[in-house]
Amino acid sequence: MSNTKNDWWSSAIRMVRNYPARKSEYEALHSQSLVADMTGMPKGGSASRTTENIALRQMPPMKQQEYEAVSRAVEITRLLPNGDLRLELIRRMYWQGRKLRINDAIVDIGIAEATGRRWHASFIRLVGQCVGYTE
Repeated sequence: MSNTKNDWWSSAIRMVRNYPARKSEYEALHSQSLVADMTGMPKGGSASRTTENIALRQMPPMKQQEYEAVSRAVEITRLLPNGDLRLELIRRMYWQGRKLRINDAIVDIGIAEATGRRWHASFIRLVGQCVGYTE
């Protein structure tokens, strides 16, 4: 599927593959501890601004950009016809722990091979568009 004019293809696939790790890192940065601090030690001026501090935390810019691009692609895909099936294909291929080949993933979902290949290519192109690789 990739050729010399689509050098971004492997990078977009890497972003999709890394999405679960980026998502858990993002959620960890933006979660608030619900455990009370029992030390009794003074915290300084920033202790009362925990919600603001959580909102300001960010991942490194490249990781943030990758996370946001795949998140946007997931949301756009979810709104498409058969969006849940499309995302199930991507989940089975990249996010279920081991990478499944497209032929193995389509059997479980019950779609034709051509449809699976088209949906996969469409999602990778959408990630490329969301990150700014293509127009």
